[in-house]
Amino acid sequence: MYDDGLGGTKDLGEAVRWYRLAATQGSVDAAFTLARLLCRGKDPKDLVEAAHLFRHAAEHGSDDAEIMANAQYALAQMHHLGQGLPRDQSEALRLAGLAADQG
Repeated sequence: MYDDGLGGTKDLGEAVRWYRLAATQGSVDAAFTLARLLCRGKDPKDLVEAAHLFRHAAEHGSDDAEIMANAQYALAQMHHLGQGLPRDQSEALRLAGLAADQG
């Protein structure tokens, strides 16, 4: 609700706080959404945290194949561009392939 302003005022800081809390309690969906929010920021530390959260969602999102595939693709992009992760084209291709295999 805070990230899109539904039912109240849009407050990305508050959205990050609530998604982070849910992610620390094991919510893969919250980890994925938090990672997407962090990618909007300019702070390189946010990209490192986003990569960590995407990796968690990619490895533990088996209950939701769409989240798992999207997280794998996001990690592939980060490796391809060297944003938040070391630039690694072979890992980017591997992750993109995993994402594609899931449809």
